[in-house]
This record gives sequence, structure tokens and C-alpha cells, in this order.
Amino acid sequence: MRKCLTKSMARLVITLEDFSIERALSEHSVHDGISFRQLLDENGQISNIKLSDCLNPSLDVNQLDGDATYNFDDCYTQNPPKAISVSVSNIRENSEDNTIIFNATWTFEDFKAKDIEECLSDLNNWKSDIGTYGLQMKEAILKNYGLRNNRFSSPDVKVSIE
Repeated sequence: MRKCLTKSMARLVITLEDFSIERALSEHSVHDGISFRQLLDENGQISNIKLSDCLNPSLDVNQLDGDATYNFDDCYTQNPPKAISVSVSNIRENSEDNTIIFNATWTFEDFKAKDIEECLSDLNNWKSDIGTYGLQMKEAILKNYGLRNNRFSSPDVKVSIE
């Protein structure tokens, strides 16, 4: 494994407001006899913890434009940055289109960049790609339940470095 060598490290926090999972409430979103909604259920409500466990903790840098990741440390092309935590809040069900909508926050500790301020600027310029391609649900969940995320909607992406 290649060691990350960089000049700057910081805490990177990316929040997607109005992240959507399409088909999440559909009667056809079933795997091994359990609907996706049942998978998330806790006492009749969608569990924040169970939903956050369905999100991929890694930022898929290979799905982003090279300009967005230019200031990332080079090691991330082989080993994408992985969040130390993924949290979910403000869960809403839209039964009209079988969608679950929520806010999700990924926190990356010791995020490595060639230039941290330039990296923040690049990420802010490519928010749309981050919300559509960079941060996703776990691939197995999407495939097993036949779901899609953020296909017809664009979450509001907030990026900060602390």
C-alpha cells in the first residue's frame, strides 16, 4: 500500500441536504423477503443509524472530474478517503414517488491535500458531482433492492474544512 505524503491535513465535512433514495418505499424494493423500508424500520420509524449504515463511507474520487480532485493527495486514487462517521438526519418519506429524503453528513478525519485551501475551493466548485457521483449508498444495497440515489434530484452540498 502506498503511503500518503502530503503538506496539509484537515477535517473535511461534506453534507448532502435532501439526499434522495428513489424506489425506497416501493413494494418491489425487496431482497431476501425483506423490503428496504423494513430493513430500516425501528418501532415504526426509519432509523437514522440503520439508514446511515446503508451509505458508502468512502468518497469515490474516481467518479469525480480531475479538476475536483487535483489538490487531493495522490494516494486517494488507489485508496479513496473514508469517513470516520456518516450521520443521517431529517428523514422524510415521500409516498407519492416512493422516495426517502434526508440529510447526510460525511466526516473525514486527517483528510490529506496538497493545498487545503485550494482543495476546499475545488470541492466547492464541483459540488454537483460530489452529490451525484462522489457520495453514494453502498453498491450492494442499491443492486439488491433495485434502488437509485440522487438520479432525478440534486442534493444541496455543503463542504467545509476544519
